[in-house]
Amino acid sequence: MHPLRHPALSSHIERFVGNHLGHSWRITHFEDLNDFASHPCALLSDGSSTVFAKFSHAANALDQFETELNSLKLIDDLSAVAIPPPIGVVVVEECVVLLLEAIPAVDRTAQHWRHMGQALARIHRVKGEQFGLPTHGYFGPIYQDNRLVPGNDWITFYAERRLWPRLIGAIDSGHLPTDVARKVEKLMARLPNLCGPAVAPTLIHGDAQKNNFISTPTQAV
Repeated sequence: MHPLRHPALSSHIERFVGNHLGHSWRITHFEDLNDFASHPCALLSDGSSTVFAKFSHAANALDQFETELNSLKLIDDLSAVAIPPPIGVVVVEECVVLLLEAIPAVDRTAQHWRHMGQALARIHRVKGEQFGLPTHGYFGPIYQDNRLVPGNDWITFYAERRLWPRLIGAIDSGHLPTDVARKVEKLMARLPNLCGPAVAPTLIHGDAQKNNFISTPTQAV
């Protein structure tokens, strides 16, 4: 059974969404979206109002989903790129559900792909004083350390905060051959010579792939 179909969890979601909407709301339609995300997720609807729900029972699930909501708000506040209106986070015993208002999507044409590019361009026009953020983040369920690194340059940040943690995780899992790990380490040491000119700290969407955009008639969300 899809975890979001569990009757006890569904009843909590219905009450939470009903309070958000200001009227009774019951799930009558369920669309599985597991193939589109790293967490179990679905569209839930009463036939009129639809919400997007994402499920996790990880030990840090509440922090994951609260961080995701805060990150979406940050993108909206700094770049004015549209985001799905947040509903909130439901905590039920050992599981957590993130809820957003669902955005009706349209089939993409060439114009809609341009909308996506324009949204990314607005995000990338936002510049900062340092590489990283005051708070940590997540890539799917994977923790990401966003702290400033000595020197405040992109190459060091990318190596220390993105490549090195993933390499250590792969080694610790026992699934990365030793010779491959050594090659990655050598490549990381060559980054100053391989990367281009210095760049300004720039806001990015950490997972800007097509399933993280919703196309509407007028814009990308």
